[in-house]
Amino acid sequence: MLASKSELNNYEIEPLYEKKEKEKKLIKRNREIERLKRQKMFFKLSCIFVATILTMTSLIILRGYSNISNSRMNITKLERRKDQLEQTKNSIVSELAEEKSSIKVSQEATYKLSMDYPNKDQVVYLSIGDSQEKLKDN
Repeated sequence: MLASKSELNNYEIEPLYEKKEKEKKLIKRNREIERLKRQKMFFKLSCIFVATILTMTSLIILRGYSNISNSRMNITKLERRKDQLEQTKNSIVSELAEEKSSIKVSQEATYKLSMDYPNKDQVVYLSIGDSQEKLKDN
């Protein structure tokens, strides 16, 4: 194939131009790939950061719930103890009222100590007001 000089020059220049274009496209493509890799890496790091924050928040909330549960258990124990003490108090108060009852005291005096009510001739009346006046006169 015979070619003119101008065709030869154009023929040699075109491959060089095409090589430079290919290199530019390749560089542009490599830059785009690197940019995409950076974006993917940033997205992955963002996802890991968000997951870490959510996990920490969940742990804090879980700890709060466990504290609330422990407080409820303590309150329940204290309420049971309070009820038990109230029952003990009520039984002691009823026993005390029974012991202080005038009927029971009179029955014990009659049966255990053999005491009776006094007769009219056994009763002695003292007048406190007259004795104080006599003491003032002296």
